[in-house]
Formats: sequence, structure tokens, C-alpha cells
Amino acid sequence: MKCKVIEIDLGNSKVIEYSYDTDLWLGGRGLATKLFTEKVDPACDPLGSGNVIVFAVSSLSGTILPTAGRAHAVFKSPLTGVIGSSNSGGIWGKVLKSTGYDALVLRNASPKLVYISIDSQGEEITDRVRIFDAADLRGKNVPDTTEAVSAKHGGKACSVMVTGPAGENKVRFAALMNENNRAFGRGGPGAVLGSKNVKAIVVKGGLKTEIAEPDRFKDVLSQTRHIMKAVPATKRVFRELGTAGLVELIDLMGILPHRNFQDNIHDTKLMRSISGEAIAENILEKAAGCYGCPIMCQRHTRVGGKSGEGPEYETVVLMGSLIDIYDLEAITLGNYTVNELGLDTMSLGGTLSCAAELFDIGALDGADLGDASVKFGDAGIYPHIVERIA
Repeated sequence: MKCKVIEIDLGNSKVIEYSYDTDLWLGGRGLATKLFTEKVDPACDPLGSGNVIVFAVSSLSGTILPTAGRAHAVFKSPLTGVIGSSNSGGIWGKVLKSTGYDALVLRNASPKLVYISIDSQGEEITDRVRIFDAADLRGKNVPDTTEAVSAKHGGKACSVMVTGPAGENKVRFAALMNENNRAFGRGGPGAVLGSKNVKAIVVKGGLKTEIAEPDRFKDVLSQTRHIMKAVPATKRVFRELGTAGLVELIDLMGILPHRNFQDNIHDTKLMRSISGEAIAENILEKAAGCYGCPIMCQRHTRVGGKSGEGPEYETVVLMGSLIDIYDLEAITLGNYTVNELGLDTMSLGGTLSCAAELFDIGALDGADLGDASVKFGDAGIYPHIVERIA
């Protein structure tokens, strides 16, 4: 099967497109991994110009097959030093597909801060793929960048993926954010794009994904939806409570982590105060879903005068119980801030819980963190520490 690839050399702004035989690498992670391994020097510095980052969608992206609307990124991870792989929901992947492209390859680094626009309209590749100066966006957070770029490219008709301040500053677990709250979270893709001086990638398209065998597709769609309605997690837990609906189940299984994985023992009342049920009862505004997905596990929430998405299960646990914090509002506000700065909530929580244990045993003190300290159970940790990290 053939797919269509855009490749941009950011060092000289050269843009090419070509047809690529996917062979058995049908799309998404497989396609991105194949392209990445063909184009990168394994010995490159993850934050150097030699690193390559590839974004790819599947052959089913743009259809209404559940969970097919996601996008995948592959790169050399600045966090681990080996291949990095990160996946995101929202609509960015679906809109990339609607531009007519299946993959985007970014090589080298721009000499100045830029953002990239990809559109399905235009006779020439230079009309469809453009690189804009982004000096006025330097240092802006995710929502402000999204709003500014979106306003120039059609508002709701486009989708914007953003490198936040954390990525610009090359924090090794910086995420890439689209729709403000949907993350390519794992492995530091935000730091990679930050090192390439790319602030955002906006996509806008009107092309539909053509189905080769419509009757067969309808059968697969019907079977998939039937299975999803039969499985408790997708039938009820995620749909009614979001991914945080797993908190009580994982605790029941005895594997909900606590105090930097030192134990799995929780006060039941405290544990339930950060569960999916607690989110639904106390801070939920509405449920939503990624493109074409009936699970509807997104949770739009509000705390005080601020609203956003989440927290997801991973965030509740890694920024909550792992640090012995059971304050749902503090976790949620921390999650909002982390998304605005473009950080991975999981790596952040792991980092802070490790620091808390090191403070506990005396291996760290305030002087090591510029007079700051990280303590288990400190629900006020996020306002000052997260800004400092990013």
C-alpha cells in the first residue's frame, strides 16, 4: 500500500513530498518507526539537529472506526537516549490525514523559531506546506499559542499542535499538546521539537479517507462497536467515569502506587476522594471524545474559576497518590498548569515523587533545589515547582 509523506529539512526550509510503500508497516506507529529508522543516525544527540521526528497516522484515520483518529510520533528520546514513541488523541491526527498526507518527517533544526502550516489547498507543495516566522510566539503557553495560530488559519477549521515553554526550554520530558489538552506525552517529543525551533504545527484539510471495501468496513465497524459495548471498561467505566474510573479497580487489585512505589497501601476514604466517581460528583462539566470514538472518556472539568481537561487516570495517580496527595482540586489545577506549559504529567509525577523520597531520607535538602523542597503529601507543591521545572 502506498502512503504520502511530507519531509521538511528545517535547516534550509526545503520541503518535499513523496509516495512511500508501507509494505507491512501499515501506518501510525509502524509507519513512523520505519521512516524514522531509515533516516536517523542512531548515535545522534536527541537534542541535536541530527535527530529526526516523524508523525504518522494510520490508513483508517479519518474514518469513524473507534480509536482510529489518533496520531503517533517517533523520535530519539532525550529522556531515555533510545527510540521514543508517543501517541495522541484529539483531532490533530484526523485533520493531518484530511490534508492528504499520512506522515510528516522533520529533519535538522531551524535557525530561528518557526511554525509549520500544512493545508490540502494549493497547486504546488510550497502552497500546501509553509513555514512561518514564530518570533512573536516565543515563550507563550499552549492555549495562547493555539489561539494565536488558529486565528491565522481558520479557527475551528484547523488543528494546532504546540510546543509549550517546557519544550522551548528543552525539558527532557516535555510533551507536545494539541487541542490544548491532548498530549504526545511520553519520551520528550516537546523537547525534540523545541530543539528544532518549531513552536507549532497547524493542519487544515478537507479531503476524505476513501474506503476501498465499504461493505467489509461496515462489518468491521459493527463488530468493533459490538465488542466495545460488551467489555465493561469501554461499555461503562470509561464512558461514565473517564479513565480515572480505574482508580478504585486498580486499588482493588493491589497495584495502585503510593509514596514513590514504596507501597500500595491507601486510606480508602482518601483514595476515593481522587477517583473517577469523585471527579464526576465534584468537578465534571461534561464528557467528550476524540474524533470518531464512542468511548467518550475525556473529562472536561472546572475547579473554581478555571476549566480544562482531566485529570486522566495516569495524572491522578502519578501526580496524586504516588506523592501521597489526595486533594482532587490541587491535582486538577496542577494538571491544568502542566498542560499549559507542555509537560508530561506522568514523568513529572515520577520525578517529584522520587525527589520527595530523597528529601525523606536526607539525600536532598532545600539548597539542592534553590531553597525549594518536595515533600510527600504537600498539595501546594504544583504552583511553584511546576513553573520552575518548565
